[in-house]
Amino acid sequence: MTTTRNNSPTDGLEEPVGEDQEPAAPVTTGRGPLGLLDRHPYLVVAVVAAMVGTAHAVWIWTHRHLGAFDPDEAGYIANALRFQRSIDLGNPMAFVRTVGGTGTGPVVPFLSLPFLLLGPRDPRMAMMVQPVLLVVSALAVAGIARRLAGPRTAVAAGLVWATLPTVALATQSYWLGLGAATFAALAVWALLESDRLTNRWTYAYGACIALMAMSRTMAVAFAPALGLAGVVVAGRDKKAWWGLVKAGLVAVAMAGPWWLVNWDSLTEYLFSYGYGKRAALFGQGTVVDRIWFRLTRIGESTNLSTASDWSNPVQAVVAVTVASSAWSVGRDYRKDRTLPAGLRGGLAVGAAVVAGIAALASTTNNGVWFELPVVVLLVPLTLAAASRGWWGLRVVLGAAFLAFGVWTLGRSLWVIGPGTSQPPRSAHYEDGFAQYDTRFSSDRRDQLAAATADWRATNRRVFRTLAELVPTGDPVPATVSGNMVLLNANSLALQAELDVVDFRPEIPDTVRSTRERARFLAPTTTDSGGTEIERLLVLELHDKILFTPDEKVRDFARQARAAGWKVVGTVPLPTGGVVEILRHRDNL
Repeated sequence: MTTTRNNSPTDGLEEPVGEDQEPAAPVTTGRGPLGLLDRHPYLVVAVVAAMVGTAHAVWIWTHRHLGAFDPDEAGYIANALRFQRSIDLGNPMAFVRTVGGTGTGPVVPFLSLPFLLLGPRDPRMAMMVQPVLLVVSALAVAGIARRLAGPRTAVAAGLVWATLPTVALATQSYWLGLGAATFAALAVWALLESDRLTNRWTYAYGACIALMAMSRTMAVAFAPALGLAGVVVAGRDKKAWWGLVKAGLVAVAMAGPWWLVNWDSLTEYLFSYGYGKRAALFGQGTVVDRIWFRLTRIGESTNLSTASDWSNPVQAVVAVTVASSAWSVGRDYRKDRTLPAGLRGGLAVGAAVVAGIAALASTTNNGVWFELPVVVLLVPLTLAAASRGWWGLRVVLGAAFLAFGVWTLGRSLWVIGPGTSQPPRSAHYEDGFAQYDTRFSSDRRDQLAAATADWRATNRRVFRTLAELVPTGDPVPATVSGNMVLLNANSLALQAELDVVDFRPEIPDTVRSTRERARFLAPTTTDSGGTEIERLLVLELHDKILFTPDEKVRDFARQARAAGWKVVGTVPLPTGGVVEILRHRDNL
C-alpha cells in the first residue's frame, strides 16, 4: 500500500511556511474493493445513493397517492405546478414574476420543473426532485468528509447520510428541509475546495449560500453559520478575506432580489412565526431548554419512529469511537507536537455546526426538519473525527451503520411492517393525520387508500363548488377559515392547480379583534391588477384541531352572517362537520 499527500490551503491549521499551501488529509491507495474506494469515492457514493434514491422514488410513486399531502406539502407542490403553468415562451417575464414573487422558498419547486415538464402534471412527479436532492446531498457530505479525512471516510459519510431515518422521511416528503440541507452542504464543500477562498469554488460557496437562503425562509438563519465557516478558513490571510467578500457579494446578488421583492411577507413570517409571539405556539422554554431540545432532535435524526430501533446503540458506538479518536490525536500531539491534517477545515465545519445550533436555539419554533442543515454538516464532521479511532471500534461502527442503514431502508420503504406487531411510523403524515381521521394511523394502512380518496374528493368538491360561482377563466378569490390538516387553503390551492385554475386564498386571523376581522368580510376584493372582484367565503365547521389563526372560526361565522353573508353551498366532511360556502347578499 502506498500513501500520497495532497496539498491544499483549506486544511491544516498551521500557517504555511515558504508557500501558500497547507497539508490536506492523507490519501491512501489500496487494491481490490478498498482501492476502488480510494480512487473513486464519489462514484461509489453516487451509485449507492442513486440506488437508495431510486427506491424512494418508486415508493413515492406507488404509495404517496395513497397518503394525503400535509398543508405545507400541498402549498409547495401547488407552487411547482403554478411555476409550470406560468411558462410562456411568448411572455417569459410571467414566469420570472411568478417564481420571484413566491413568498415561500422557490428553489425546490423550481427544481421540480424538469420532472413536471417531462412527465404528467401529478403531485408525485413534482416530488421526484427529493430523491435527486438525496443523491446530491450525499455527494456533498462525501466531499466534505474527503477534505477532512480522506476517501474512505468520504464514502462512509455519504452513505450514512443517505440512509439516516430523518433523511429517508425528508426524501419521501415534499418539505423544504432537504433542499436547505443540500445547499448548506454544497456551500461548505465548495468552501473546503476553494484553496482558502482563492479559486473559482469561492463563487460556488457564495451561490450555494444564496440558494440555501432561498430554499426555506427560516434557512436564512444558517447563513451567518456558513459565513463563520468562511472566516475560519480565511484565518489571517488577506487574500482569503477578499475571496470571502466576493462570495458574500455573489450570495447577496443572487438572493437579494427575491428577498427585496418579498420583503414584507418574509419579514412578517420571520418576526411572527420565527421570532414573534406565534413562535411560542410551536414550542416554549428558556434558551437552555431550547438548546437541549435541539441537541435531542439532532440525536433523534437516527430515529425512524418512537418504536424500538437501533438508534441508541449506534449513537453510543459513535460516541465511544470519537472519544478514542480524541485520545489518539492527543497522544500524537504529545509525541511529536503535530496536529492532524485537515484541522482547519474541521474547525470551520465545527464552527458552522455550533453557530447553526445557536440559530436553532434562538427561536422557540420547533419546525419539522429545521435541524437538517446542521445534521448534514455534523455527519461528515463526526465520521472524520471517528476516522482516527481505534481500528476495532471503527470496524464495529462500520458494521453498525451498515446494519442500521439496511434496517432504516426496510422500514422507510414499508418492507418491514405493517405486518409486525409494532408497525413503523415511516411516513411523516400518519400520526398527524390520524388525529383527524383514524384511518390514517400506521396500524390501519389497509384503510389508507379509502381515507385519502375521501379527503381528496372533499377538497375537489369544495374547490369546484367555489369555481362554479366565478366566470370561467377568472381567478377564484376566497377567504378560508377553519383550516385543519386535511382541508385547508393550501389543499384547495393544490386542487386549483390540478384543475388549472388561478386560486387566490386569504386566511383571516380570527383571534384578533372583531374590527380587524371585518376587513376580510368585505363583499369584494381586488385581483393582482387592482380590479375589484367578488369575494367568496369558505367556513370549515368541525370539531377537529384548528390551525392557530382559525381558533375562533365559529365567532367569525356568526360575524359573517351578521354582515350579510349567505350560505350558497355545503360540503360534508368525511369524519363529521361541514364546509359552508357563502356569498355576500350584495352579490346574489
